[in-house]
Amino acid sequence: MELTLMIDRKVLKHYSFDKEEVTIGRDKSCDVVIENVGISRKHAQLFRSGGVWILIDLSENGTYVRGARIAQYNLNDGDEFWMGKFSCLFREPSQAEGFKPAKATDHQNIEGTILVDQRAMEKIAKERSSSLAGYLTFPRPDGKIETMTIMKTATWMGTHPGCDFRGAGFGVLPRHVLLLRDTTSFMIFNLGKWKPAKINRKPFAEHTLKEGDVISWMGRDFTFHVGAPKF
Repeated sequence: MELTLMIDRKVLKHYSFDKEEVTIGRDKSCDVVIENVGISRKHAQLFRSGGVWILIDLSENGTYVRGARIAQYNLNDGDEFWMGKFSCLFREPSQAEGFKPAKATDHQNIEGTILVDQRAMEKIAKERSSSLAGYLTFPRPDGKIETMTIMKTATWMGTHPGCDFRGAGFGVLPRHVLLLRDTTSFMIFNLGKWKPAKINRKPFAEHTLKEGDVISWMGRDFTFHVGAPKF
């Protein structure tokens, strides 16, 4: 996977990665370091799941693709995403095999970058859609058990208002834990170092969820089930 960091269409640095996870931000520990006040310490993260590279926004100021702010986005070869006045061009040539590139309009021109046409993108999205069913059960404050069907690609835990489950406190990221619904499985990822979630009371970095797994985070327990809930 390759990233090209740019500002005002000028290339600042080219990166080539042979790893499954890449972080971008102001912090020196990031794989792509951008020293600018408009960039969060941990601004965005890319990771590979099932052969797909996924972009996650971890910032307050936002990460954008084609002018729209994203929380999570499945990247295609040639996609460009923006963080403030900086942009990154994503390249994964193996993704583009078999697809016909579309002619870019003036406002999409990325100086020779191949863009995948809309029909190809729709085909990819359709192929990645899944009938896989799963749900979480968890106790409410009144003691009753609540059920939440997992329909979205990404279910979030964190401080951000858009998260499905909110938490607060020092060290809790805007998007702290990601539950990812893939084509064949449900996976969960710890994105924060402090106050991480646990699976069956044990620490983890990433985990493929199984029937009966208990996700513990911020004093709450969520039990994962495969299939559709029975009301």
